[in-house]
Amino acid sequence: MGCGSMLGDLFYLADHLVQPSRGPAASPWQAPSPAGSTRSGEDLLSDLYRLLGEGQISQEVFSSLRALADRGQLRRVDVAVHQARGRRRNVHREDTGTQNALQGIRLRQQNLAEARKESERVLTNLRGRIADIDERMAGKENIAREAVGEGDDQIARRRLTEKAQLSSLRDRLHKQLQRLTEDLGRLDEVRAELEAREVELEAVRAREGLASLGSVEGASGKR
Repeated sequence: MGCGSMLGDLFYLADHLVQPSRGPAASPWQAPSPAGSTRSGEDLLSDLYRLLGEGQISQEVFSSLRALADRGQLRRVDVAVHQARGRRRNVHREDTGTQNALQGIRLRQQNLAEARKESERVLTNLRGRIADIDERMAGKENIAREAVGEGDDQIARRRLTEKAQLSSLRDRLHKQLQRLTEDLGRLDEVRAELEAREVELEAVRAREGLASLGSVEGASGKR
């Protein structure tokens, strides 16, 4: 297909945007570890995404092996066995790789759409909380000003302290709002790339279908 490794990277990015808990310290833009990495677990995970992107394993096989990897039970022989099976299938059916890759793309598009919907709900809640805090801070400041005018410095200091606490909370929520907005931007970039790859693979599959028809017609003509 000529785009297997790129699809593997896109699948990796899509999965980590949808499920960031798998690697809390890692950036969602961190590519899979290269084959020469000394961390065998990451090597195997990188191989899984590559094989899925190349269509050598199906989405079902990938999910099963990924579950083993998450539990630290994935062995190199497991990957090798399924890779060999995928190659044997491709000998008998040339479009297996293309079909598997398309299925993987469509599943990740669905996951990304669900993740975006949930993230937008969280963004709405964050904006509402920030607006509420802004209103409460303004109220604290007004009360403090009134207390100063009445000569009650103790009440004024108390309300200003409460305002400062609210301000600290607002800053934390605003930082989460910014980070989530940035994550959504990256998600949209991955989604757009997946859509482009989907169109490319559909064209490849159409050409494979035409080539298959040509082979059949040629074989019939020889008879």
